[in-house]
Amino acid sequence: PPLTDSVGATRCLRGAAAAQAGFDYQLDVSILAALQLLLISKAATRLVLEPANEEDLEADLEPYVPGRVQPSATVAGGYKLVVQIKMDNGEPWSVEDFEGLLKHGSDKKGGRRKALHHLDDPNTRYLLVTNADAKGVARNLLVEGFEEVSDKASFPPSLHATLKALPEGRVAIWGKLTEKQLASDIRELMSDLLHVPKVEQQNLIEKLRLEARQRTRGSTPGLWTRDDLLATVRAHGGFLASSASLEHFVQPANFDEMISVLADRKAVVIRGPSGTGKTQAALKLCDIARRRDGALDVVTVGADDAPTSVRKVVNDGPTLFYIDDPWGQFSLRGGSEAWTEQLPRLLAKATPDHQFVITSRSDMMQSAKVGESLNLWSVELDAGQYRDGQLRNIHDNRMEQLPAALQTKAYAFRNEVLDRLGTPLEIELYFAHMQIGPDAGEEAHAFFSRLLKLAQRDAVEGVVVRALSSIDTCGISAIVWALLAARGQFDRSQLHPLQRTLRGLDRALGDGLDRLVDRMIAARHLRQPARTIAFAHPSVRQGFEAFVRDNWGQSEFAIETLISALVQLPSAHRSWGMETAARVFEVARTFAGRQDVNQAFEIDSGSQDVIDAWLDESLMDLGSKFAPLLELASEVGSDASIPSRVARWLLKGTQRGASFFLRNWQPLIFGDAWYDTVAASPFAAKVAERFIREQLGFDQGNYGSGFAKRLDRIAPNLTAAYLDAARQMVGNGFELNADAVVVGAVRDLVGFESVVQVALDDLASIYRQHAQSGREEWRAIEDGERDHAAEEAAQSNHEGDGYTSGVFIDAYIRQFRAEGRWLVLANHPRVPELIRAWAQALLTSPVPAGEDELWAILAAGKDTSDEPNVWAAVREHWRVALEPALTARISSAPSDVDLRDELALTALKVAPNALATAFQVNGEQPDRQVTLLTAMQRARPRLGKSGHAKLQRITVALPNELKDILNALPTSKRKAREVNGPALSLLAGCASQLDPEALDLVVPVIIASGGDASPAIAQWLTIASRKEHAV
Repeated sequence: PPLTDSVGATRCLRGAAAAQAGFDYQLDVSILAALQLLLISKAATRLVLEPANEEDLEADLEPYVPGRVQPSATVAGGYKLVVQIKMDNGEPWSVEDFEGLLKHGSDKKGGRRKALHHLDDPNTRYLLVTNADAKGVARNLLVEGFEEVSDKASFPPSLHATLKALPEGRVAIWGKLTEKQLASDIRELMSDLLHVPKVEQQNLIEKLRLEARQRTRGSTPGLWTRDDLLATVRAHGGFLASSASLEHFVQPANFDEMISVLADRKAVVIRGPSGTGKTQAALKLCDIARRRDGALDVVTVGADDAPTSVRKVVNDGPTLFYIDDPWGQFSLRGGSEAWTEQLPRLLAKATPDHQFVITSRSDMMQSAKVGESLNLWSVELDAGQYRDGQLRNIHDNRMEQLPAALQTKAYAFRNEVLDRLGTPLEIELYFAHMQIGPDAGEEAHAFFSRLLKLAQRDAVEGVVVRALSSIDTCGISAIVWALLAARGQFDRSQLHPLQRTLRGLDRALGDGLDRLVDRMIAARHLRQPARTIAFAHPSVRQGFEAFVRDNWGQSEFAIETLISALVQLPSAHRSWGMETAARVFEVARTFAGRQDVNQAFEIDSGSQDVIDAWLDESLMDLGSKFAPLLELASEVGSDASIPSRVARWLLKGTQRGASFFLRNWQPLIFGDAWYDTVAASPFAAKVAERFIREQLGFDQGNYGSGFAKRLDRIAPNLTAAYLDAARQMVGNGFELNADAVVVGAVRDLVGFESVVQVALDDLASIYRQHAQSGREEWRAIEDGERDHAAEEAAQSNHEGDGYTSGVFIDAYIRQFRAEGRWLVLANHPRVPELIRAWAQALLTSPVPAGEDELWAILAAGKDTSDEPNVWAAVREHWRVALEPALTARISSAPSDVDLRDELALTALKVAPNALATAFQVNGEQPDRQVTLLTAMQRARPRLGKSGHAKLQRITVALPNELKDILNALPTSKRKAREVNGPALSLLAGCASQLDPEALDLVVPVIIASGGDASPAIAQWLTIASRKEHAV
């Protein structure tokens, strides 16, 4: 019979005619199931039809006898769906009627299996499809689709006596699917989603009925595969837009390796950057495997499914699990850890009957800390794996699938298309529009020009807006946009509970959601290669946003309703629903604040309360992703949520400007009452503690050294958290908030000691590395063996080395000194490594240091590379009692030039007698005296305004020759001067004993005085090691 909208004739049929009408109804429901599950939602790869005996058809008319045609399929997530179909023109189904249907059958061998026994398996779902309605508590089981699940909470209690194996949510009735509605749904699929020409639709339905009937005639269940069904659709002029990219798959260079790994190890993990064709490669592998083994069932498992879903179908025959990016659905509450832990175990147990194909982005695997656990099964797919001619192959493959008339047109413009279009996306858009065909009377060149314009990315936005305008009158587009803008992608299975909840709030929004999604997939604006739905391209998102903006009134209401529905999803979907609600709220509020919208966006108080509670719960969950959650709470949490208040205090500092701060954070200004309320909540301390441990150390905004004191008003006593943060940061090079963390951490110096040890080790390692390789690198740069770029790189590559470790050690020293416990430093087992920081702390201390500490640091620093710093620090806290030590040290004329200069400067500034004594002590060693003169000359610029007077106090006691030499030494402002004969003889006589730094000043004087500088230059050539020593 034709697919008809008339139902009157069926109602008056009796006997065999009525039975035949019921059987036809069963066939048509099976056809709808096949089209929907295999092609549209891609929930399954094959449908199983149980055999039917036509002699028994009249038995179907009995009230409790289910229809003979029983479709079943293993659907996404690993569940088995069993569908029973019953055409009944009597009263609505009561729960007693339904129970009778479930009990019908025989437990005897060869008898018809009772429907209730299907539910003995906890991984099976049972659906009754009927044209009748339901009444009473049976209405609690009503759904409106094959994949929709009934509410667990409202399961009729009386059915527990019959169904004992946790039946809640596994039993449902799709009622009121009348012949008229069934015919309409099938025609809608054929017309709008499968693009079957109208003249072919009746032929197609008759062919599908024939194929369904043939699959019920055998003695064993008949398989209806996706490939078989799609071939039938194509034979009648239709096509499935979402399958085209797989059919025109272009093999990457390492595709054979993927095939080999799957064949040898029965599992393969395809990993790589985004956009490199991982999904298509995986689907092609599944397709090849299914074609090789017709009994193989391919089951899709998504990121929202747990690894346990793989085990649900372990005994259901040969199965290939396609696991679509198990770490790709980013969740603030985690959840992918189970895949990280269990997937290697699952792959290790892979067999020919239990195979795996997995895709994942490399960055997602890295963030999930997968490590090397999957290397055995992994194949990397990146852009380099595509050979030349990819676009040409894609074009030709797509062209071959066009109807003959359109193939001719496409070939005529082939070369020009390949010249004009440069990406696979543009090729895909070009053919997507070509499949529709030219407009009436449109010339070939006009048709071609229009296709090229439509293929350009900039044109996509307008096409999307026009498409949405033709199918959306109530705001459904805003729902799809909000979901994808908030989550990036979502699994098809998430639509069903969302639609069910939406229907209770707004029927039009609930009924239209999957229809709009399916139509936009058919138009290639959305993509659904397997089960995951996403924007096909950023320009599609822009088109959605333009439509939402232009229709903000209805869009605002739709998004508000969406959020209300998301927070009411059943418990099985609560996690996804709550996070999505909060993220949709953030996306919508940001969008509404744009200049071209400029509206406030608020939600109802009930939804706000639920989101607040979820934010509080999530921020307390140590397994959640804290930083993005805190940002989300700061944006969408209300003041009723204490964690959200703390989030705003932390992230919305007054220096953020429009949306962020980089330096000089200051908290927002609140009154004492606000602080008292927040501090009284235990949530505040827990959020602050997580912020310190997980975010502060690596945040890109500078909270400054005053952060810990400010945070004490909200949450004091968090020293342990600061210590944990410091342990994570030490050794990391430059960290902007090292000072913010260390102020809190050094409150416990005993606990901080372990951090100091690591910091010292880090600095020691850096020094060793520089001594081994850095010094040679700099020699090559100084000698011109490396260019200027190498010098800049050598500097920039190591700018941050040791920064955080240095900050930690500095704070450690300052804290001990502030507590008056400098003796701990003097007795520290690694005191030589602390000298520089100790000296720096002394140098910058506004409080005078005690004499004992000065003696201690002088003793600790003597003969170390940091001794110059020690004398610079001691000079700032000078005691007269230290002069003998200075005299002795400067009289020894140390070989280190930096130390000599600091000693000379110290003597000039605070103890001139020490320098005068040093000249006297070295009266018989003119080389030492000249060396001291050069140290005084280098120190002169640092003496300040009183420099001349201070020099005078020394020079009056010097012999004339030394006075002449000191006055002749060059400065940065004047050249060397001439000296007389005795002074010149003194210089010439000791030049061979001077170091390069002294020669820098002495040789110009010898030359200016007309003396023989060759011995001095020979000495320089012998000992100089740097180009700065050149004279």
